[in-house]
Amino acid sequence: MRTDFEIVHGWRGPFVSVFCPEGGRANPMAPLREAQTRIAADPERRLDAAKAVLRGALASFDLWRRRTRQGTSRLKTALRQTLWACDSAASVDELLGLEGTFHRLYLEEWVRHFGNPWGFYGRNRRPPRDPVNALLSYGNSIIYSLCVPPLAKAGLHTAVGFLHEPGTNRHTLALDMAELVKPLLTDLSVWRLLDEERFTPDMATTTAEGCLLNGEGRKLLRNAMTDTAKELFAPRIIKETFGTENCSESLARCVHTPHPSLAKKQDRLRCGWPVELWTTLEETARTIARDIAAEQLPQAWRLLPDDDDEL
Repeated sequence: MRTDFEIVHGWRGPFVSVFCPEGGRANPMAPLREAQTRIAADPERRLDAAKAVLRGALASFDLWRRRTRQGTSRLKTALRQTLWACDSAASVDELLGLEGTFHRLYLEEWVRHFGNPWGFYGRNRRPPRDPVNALLSYGNSIIYSLCVPPLAKAGLHTAVGFLHEPGTNRHTLALDMAELVKPLLTDLSVWRLLDEERFTPDMATTTAEGCLLNGEGRKLLRNAMTDTAKELFAPRIIKETFGTENCSESLARCVHTPHPSLAKKQDRLRCGWPVELWTTLEETARTIARDIAAEQLPQAWRLLPDDDDEL
């Protein structure tokens, strides 16, 4: 008798369809979600899970620092000090305080570069009050929606998170996972658009009620995020497929003689996003699900392998 099951997801929302064979487990996701709930309900174990999220986010910020080549030695020191302080944090609230302190220092880099031309003097939202915040808020809302489906497909309960507090109609675990993604897809893309002067003032409208991107501004950011996703994740997947460090050589081979396992991935989009991005998000969600099911939490959940960061 077959006891496996199939998960079907349309990638347009947080819900999945689970098809179980006759005689199989009534709810195959139940053991994983029970383990997830046990961890979230235990203060010490939730703290360990929240630390894994924050450490992964710090690794992403470190990659942002190196990709922009703008991060000062002060920012690098702040990253390492936050990472060290994470080890001794005694509560999730303390972790959130560490995250907030680091983020304020991080935003000082943005204020130095974009404060005067764009009126950006710190993070604000609901609604954003300047074009830089409008870009960041729009990008982060996209990241949040992208993180929900892979977590649901992995069998996790998206409302049960660790670093963020639960709320009504809130996918708290997606907020946690988004912390790993936002520095790379949103922040890196927005920084480049502003630094290269590709974003122009006429792409946003600022009134007393806030600042909103127009259609052209939203499209520009989404395309930039798509390009960033290809840049960050395609070489890693090619490297894993060919088993070589020479990704440029592998890319050339793909053009002339596509590798069978890349044939369906090359130059493909799924719901407008590179398949490499979905692959990375799915792998990250499966890693989180595996660790939770085993109830063995790692030091960090990372979006990219360990050898891609310097912390």
